[in-house]
Amino acid sequence: MSVCFSPYGKQVASGSEDNSIKIWDTSTGSCQSTLTVDSTVYSVAFSPDGTKLASGSYDNTVRIWSVGSAGTFECQSPLTGHTGSVLSVCFDHTGKKLASGGGGGDHSVRLWSTENGAPIGSPLSGHSDW
Repeated sequence: MSVCFSPYGKQVASGSEDNSIKIWDTSTGSCQSTLTVDSTVYSVAFSPDGTKLASGSYDNTVRIWSVGSAGTFECQSPLTGHTGSVLSVCFDHTGKKLASGGGGGDHSVRLWSTENGAPIGSPLSGHSDW
């Protein structure tokens, strides 16, 4: 459903309908990690410094994963607030903010702090359909 390169191009993250995110080594083509979530993963994005990975899912949640030095991934509590699937996620240039776009009747864009997972301001709305 979604793919993205890590900032230095050494890894690719992919999100899938099989409820997983896979982290691939671009030089060998091997899968380094499989992260399991509760539903289809529509979107994945690495932070600009590569220390975080965000995902958006069918279960209306956003997840922020901390990337460990040994290539491990630890998930914060899921971020909730969307009333439909989260179809898109992206970091700002500092990696301190995350934007997520909802579908399935949600039609909102939400902003989040990547430091504590708190929502930033009110949802942005105005789209009538995606």
